[in-house]
Amino acid sequence: MDSEATTSKPVHPLLAVVLAASSLCLGAALVLVWLLSSGQGGLAAGAFLGLCFIVFPVGAILLIVYAVWDMPWKRPFWSAWFFWLQVLVLAIVGRSVAIWLS
Repeated sequence: MDSEATTSKPVHPLLAVVLAASSLCLGAALVLVWLLSSGQGGLAAGAFLGLCFIVFPVGAILLIVYAVWDMPWKRPFWSAWFFWLQVLVLAIVGRSVAIWLS
């Protein structure tokens, strides 16, 4: 019998949806930050402003909801690596937004 199957808690489907929605919002923000920093920001500049005020905060809020609900910092890194990747993306995009708006 596999000991991991008996000791790991089951994943709630709503948690997976919240994390996926957060990753889509933050991923879109990361792509637009990359477009702006690569010099191809003609169309991306207008979209980035909308993204700063709508999609990025929604992604951040969804990530916070996921973190409060699931508490991934209590699990080993290998089982919560996708959460920590999203935290890194949140930090990168947040820093870019702060620099761009200042």
